This record gives sequence, structure tokens and C-alpha cells, in this order.
Amino acid sequence: MGAQPCVCVVKVDLDCPPYGDRWSCCGSDAFYRDTFLESEVDAEASISSKVWEQARLKTIKGEVFLDYTKVSAALAASALKRRFSGNLPEPLALDLSPPTPSSPSNYNRTFSDWTKDSSWVGKTMKEWTKEGPPPNHRPTWKKGDGAGLQVRCGPDYHNKRRHMETKKGHLYHTLTVDSIRSAEPLHSIVGSVVDGVPPKSPDSIWTSECPLPRVLCINVMLPHYNPKNPWAAETGGCSYVAFFEISNETVTQVQSDSPPASVRMFLRFYEGPAGPPGCSLDHPDRNAGRRRDISKRKDMDPGLLRAAGWCLNQGELGVPEFLHQFNGKSFVISESGYVIKDPQGEWLEVGFDVRKFPFLFVDVLYNFRDFVPKAKCHYGFTVQAVDDEDLPEGIICDVYMSGINIVDDPFEVEALE
Repeated sequence: MGAQPCVCVVKVDLDCPPYGDRWSCCGSDAFYRDTFLESEVDAEASISSKVWEQARLKTIKGEVFLDYTKVSAALAASALKRRFSGNLPEPLALDLSPPTPSSPSNYNRTFSDWTKDSSWVGKTMKEWTKEGPPPNHRPTWKKGDGAGLQVRCGPDYHNKRRHMETKKGHLYHTLTVDSIRSAEPLHSIVGSVVDGVPPKSPDSIWTSECPLPRVLCINVMLPHYNPKNPWAAETGGCSYVAFFEISNETVTQVQSDSPPASVRMFLRFYEGPAGPPGCSLDHPDRNAGRRRDISKRKDMDPGLLRAAGWCLNQGELGVPEFLHQFNGKSFVISESGYVIKDPQGEWLEVGFDVRKFPFLFVDVLYNFRDFVPKAKCHYGFTVQAVDDEDLPEGIICDVYMSGINIVDDPFEVEALE
């Protein structure tokens, strides 16, 4: 009698799961919120507003999952029919003759000095130097110019979620792109399967006093196994590895009194946690998820790396219509990624493992892997920005790729002794 009532207040996190996107079948709320919603529910909004947003997100995810389930079932039925009828699909015609050397450049001699001791660097894919996107009859890459990708822009992105198409310009230009594989996933490149980084270009003005690294290495790890098969063996998959060198314009900008927003954001990323060369996979600073501010939603957490891809010929591929809505969209790299930094400040290596992506995305890659060789794509990377003073986002580096076969093309490499 006379006892006071007890009120229990429970804070519920309505966003993505705490253990990474891998355990979210269709992907995190952050990806769908950034892709489909036109406004943000404020952190201080009422529970009813947050629940309404969640209902919209779950509806969108449900529609995507239902569409994909229908397509996946149709693909499985078609494959089963071909198996028992003996009618296998015609293989894609590929020119498998050895690639010819790229056009001479002003750093060709020193570049050759670096590549001649490697069995794969600069040798597994041909560079396309002509106008237009590279052809898709063989594994080919072309230097990007930073134009044509979608990035965030202001004003008031937090509420308006505006995007814009980039114009020419990027922080780093492409040196090499290669496809390689090993018996185990390649969780690092520099010092593991290649000795050092490309030598400094003769016309580069970079010095050790520059606060940004001269070379950026990006390692994209792709699986080969069927994610729906619980007995599927992991064969190591493959990696697409690219080396980029800082532009003289970026060197000048980062050392100026007022660097552009894109330069400031990449400098912020570079100064974040990173593992040292040769560190173990469980090194606490190696995981890109270490950079997360868990008090913020992933799509509102500035300073994270984002990757974007734009298929230039999706109409020719015959992929299901519902997948077209994802063309050109970018995604945040956190728990699936890693960062390794040279103690001397000359290079930075960034990679991400698609095995750690949500199940639906891994399954899409597996089911539609036969479409990949026919695709002509533009890939780019940026640092996620939210506030007006950090917008618009800018392209760190980008590259065009065509005619790639993630199963048959990659060159087998061995670890350095």
C-alpha cells in the first residue's frame, strides 16, 4: 500500500543489426534508406515516426526479396531443365590470346622495373586507351575521369537526400587493374602477393611531406561458391586489384589553406584507424568497422568509404527489371572492409570481402555471374559525407571495366616468400 509505480524505459535500436550486414538477408536499413527514401526521420522523432519509417523500409525490402525469389526460382528451373535435356548455354565468345602491352607512358620505364619481377601485376587485363567504354570481348579496363557517377550533394542532405552526377575530376588516377585468385581469400596485397608499390611517376610532385599517400591499392574480394548450398566449399574466390597514384592537383589542394571538401574528407579517412603491414586479420584497427560511430545510423555516419557501380549497358544484358533500380547506387564499406597503412605514409591499401555482404547480394552475384562478362561498368569510390560543409562528395578514384569473367579469368598467384 502506498507503493510507487515503476516505469521502465527501453531504448530500441530500430536500425541495422549490431553484428554487421552479413546477418541481414536483404541488406541494412542504411542502404535502403539512402537509396529509396527522400527524407530522414530525425533521431529525436517520436517512436511512431520511427516505426512508420521502419514499416516503409521493411515493405521495400519485402518487395525486393519477393521479386528476387521469383527470378531465382525461374533461373533454378531453367538450369534444371537444361541439365536433363542436355542443352547447355552457349559459352560467351572470348578472345583468350595474350594481352598486348599498354600504350607507352611517361612512367613506363620505372613502371616496367616494378612489374617485371611480378608474374601478374599489369599483365592480366588489357588497358583500353581509345574513346568510349572498353569492349566486352575480353577482360579490359580503362582509366576513369571521375565523371558520370552519383554522389550526395547539399543543401540539407540530411532531410532532402539530394544526389548529383559527378563531373570530370578525381583524387587518384589508375595505374593498373588485375584479376587474381588463390587457394585462400587474398586478405592483403602489398607485401603479400606483390613486392611493394609502383615507383613514383617522373612527373609526380608528391613528397613525403604530403599528408596523403602517394599510392592507393584497392582489393575487391569475390566468392565463387553458391551461398544457398550449405555444403559448398570455399575455393578462395578471386580478387580484383587496382593501384592508383595521387594526382598533382590533389597534392597541391591538400597542402593549400582551404582544400576542397572531397580532399578534406579523404584526408579524414586516411587519418582514421588502420592496421600496419603484415598485421593479423583480427588486428583491431584493421577492420573498417572500427571507424563506425555506432551512435549514428550507418548512412548518416560521415567519413566511411562508399563504393558505387554503374552498368553502362544494362539494357543489353537481359537482367530482370527489378534489378535496374539498383544500378548506380553506392553502398557503405564497414564490417566487410579492411584498411592497411604504410608507416612511412607512402601507400594505403583498402579492401572489402563480398562474402560478408547480405545474403541476397551474394546470391545475386552467384546467380547472375554469367551476365558479368557482357557488362560494361564504371566503378568509383568516395568518402561518405552528410553535412553541407563536406558536400558534394567527390570521387577518390574510378575505373571502367568490361568483359570480366570472375571464374575463368583470374590469374593464380602465390604468397611471397
